[in-house]
Amino acid sequence: MVAADVGYRVLRVGLVAVAVAVVAYLHGDYGVTWDEPNQHQYGKYVVRYYETLLADRSAFTYLDAYLYGALFDSVAALLVRVSPLGPFETRHLLNALVGLAGILGLWKMTRLVGGGIAAAVAAALLLFEPSYFGHMFNNPKDIPFAVGYIWSIYLLARCFEQLPGIAGRLQLLTGLAIGLTLGVRVGGLVLLVYLGLMALVALVRPVWIGATDTGAGQRLRSLVRSLAGVAVTAWVVMLAFWPWAQLDPLVRPFEALAAMSRFGVTETGLLNQVLIGGEYQQARDLPVSYLPQYLGVKLPETVLLGVVAATIIAGWRWRRAGEDRLRVARLGLLAVSALLPPVYAMAVGAVLYDTMRHFLFILPPLCVLSGLGWANALGWLLRRLPASYRRTGLIVGVCLILAPQVYRIVMLHPHQYVHYNRLAGGVKGAEGRYELDYWANSYKEAVELLREHVSANDSGERRAVRVWAVGAARSASYYYPDHFVPVSGPDEADYAISFTRWGLHRRVPGRTIAQVRRQGATLAVVKEIRADHRPGE
Repeated sequence: MVAADVGYRVLRVGLVAVAVAVVAYLHGDYGVTWDEPNQHQYGKYVVRYYETLLADRSAFTYLDAYLYGALFDSVAALLVRVSPLGPFETRHLLNALVGLAGILGLWKMTRLVGGGIAAAVAAALLLFEPSYFGHMFNNPKDIPFAVGYIWSIYLLARCFEQLPGIAGRLQLLTGLAIGLTLGVRVGGLVLLVYLGLMALVALVRPVWIGATDTGAGQRLRSLVRSLAGVAVTAWVVMLAFWPWAQLDPLVRPFEALAAMSRFGVTETGLLNQVLIGGEYQQARDLPVSYLPQYLGVKLPETVLLGVVAATIIAGWRWRRAGEDRLRVARLGLLAVSALLPPVYAMAVGAVLYDTMRHFLFILPPLCVLSGLGWANALGWLLRRLPASYRRTGLIVGVCLILAPQVYRIVMLHPHQYVHYNRLAGGVKGAEGRYELDYWANSYKEAVELLREHVSANDSGERRAVRVWAVGAARSASYYYPDHFVPVSGPDEADYAISFTRWGLHRRVPGRTIAQVRRQGATLAVVKEIRADHRPGE
């Protein structure tokens, strides 16, 4: 057992070391997404709020950013001041390291309920999950939230063994994790709901989790103290990173939650149109099938198959005598953490867009379940091999499981988040039916293609080049060389850059001179707008 523990620890350290090296090498390849400039400015405003001793309240009214905590953005704003890298390169590296912290949390959660092999498989499944990998570098909201979510689930699962009373240290750690999650997005309140459900189980059915029956009154007092310790810690930590909520700490978080459930979407313009199954629909009035459909076509087949295997195994073991009740309770928490949020969103008709981006936080729990399913399946197969072949069989089996995901990550780089599985016909099959590059990550590559075109056709005179970046202008202008001049429309432009979302590239006049493509699908185009193509000329 000790040797096995050492082996798994070495494996974990090795995986982390490789992952850190990969993100350090790749972080500069990712573009500035549509939302990042606004998030960066919000972080600077929050830092300024504290630097002026709460006098500068620009963060309270900045766009809709005030509805979010500024944990990641304020830390990033401080780090940018001392980093030798550019502001967004610094943010991307920090974002990726935060994403790796989520993989560590997933490892610990999986190890808690399924052992070392399952933990290694689950961690690799998440690391090479294209949506998670692609967003890990430049998504300052959903990735930090996902990281806080899985660590909170892990610590809540640890709380199960101590209910009805939770030790002070574990109360502090759990409250800290939940508070940091709330410091990114108020949707982390669902974690307190999980804690309440766990407490109810401990109060009504203590035998389910192996708690000592000490009487309902004593259990209730212990639970109240434990819940208060976790909740108060979480609330204080949340408020530290959320200036707007500090003005009314018991009301404003819930006002933000209500606002986000509809996100103020009342108009029916282009920005609120969502592509699903080849048809554009309004984000405020999506079918119930939106989220299940996107999850079904975005998740890798390996993750889906592992979840199916875990479900079948769980059903088979449900009635087995002697099954560890504490383990069953923890698995129940894990399943609820993966299923309840999307079910709730569908039930209330929440506004959704950007494919499944807002539900990236359920990827870690799903990968835990998938890792458990694959570990059990591999165990069943390995027991049928001679003992001398089992280690080799395990390595080969894990490599076969991961190979499709690794291949897609390499082929899509650095646009992994546009991935679709075979149910959608891959990225090419999804083109025109589902959203591809909805965040303008491809604009960095498009600028490079335009720069190469201009250099190849330059007669030697370095003249100003006027460029119109459609939609997410700052996602492109950050990468402009000195002689590229940003303009705001085709009448002023020599060239235009446009992603394919909403068919915008078809509305841009001019001749296509370059395209950003992956696996047969077009993500963005670069067009030359000659005088005879300009409107009105």
